[in-house]
Amino acid sequence: MQTAFCKGGFFMDQLDIRLLEMLQKDGRMTLSDLSKKLSLSRPSI
Repeated sequence: MQTAFCKGGFFMDQLDIRLLEMLQKDGRMTLSDLSKKLSLSRPSI
């Protein structure tokens, strides 16, 4: 999995980037919806 470097020294992987893209499109998306779309469990979000 690739890693992207962000200003400020934070590293984000593809999952982090997808999560942020989804929240930018719909900031009111529920954890349940996010977890389903990312194929993850709710606690891992």
